[in-house]
Amino acid sequence: SIYAPASLLQSVDTAYTDEIELTDLSDSTTINIPLQYAKGVKFVPNEVQVGFPVDILTEKTVKVPIRGVNFPTDKMLRTFPSFVEVTFQIGTRSFNKISAADFAIDIDYWDLRALDDDTWLIKISKYPEQAKRIRVWPTNVDFLIEKKTTQVHD
Repeated sequence: SIYAPASLLQSVDTAYTDEIELTDLSDSTTINIPLQYAKGVKFVPNEVQVGFPVDILTEKTVKVPIRGVNFPTDKMLRTFPSFVEVTFQIGTRSFNKISAADFAIDIDYWDLRALDDDTWLIKISKYPEQAKRIRVWPTNVDFLIEKKTTQVHD
C-alpha cells in the first residue's frame, strides 16, 4: 500500500529497494530489503522479501548433428565428422531438460560456395539461454557438396 497526498500519489508508479550486494552465495537465500525513502510517501510494508535461488553448475556434453541449409534439391552436404560434441555449463536444475535437440549447427550452402577451401569453422546457430561457456569439438569440419543421384527402379 502507498500512502501520500493525492497530488503526489498520482505520480508514484514504482517503489525502489535499497541497493544491496551479495557475494559468495553458496545456497539459496531469502532476505528482506528496505524500500527506498520517497519524500511525502509511505510504503506499507516498508520492505520486500526477495529470494535468490542458487543453483550448482555442472558440465554436460551432447552430440549435435551438422545440418546443411539452403541446399538446392539436387545437392547435399557431407561433413567429416557429421556430428560435433558441444560441451557447456548448466545448472543442475536444468541438466535433464537440455538435450542435443536444443542446439543447432547449420551450414548454409551459399556460405560454403564462397569458401576457398573445404574446411568449415563450426558456428552454433541455436542454443538454450541456460547454457553457459559453450565449447565445440572439433572446431572445424571438412565437407563435400555432393550431387544427389537418382535411382532408377526396374
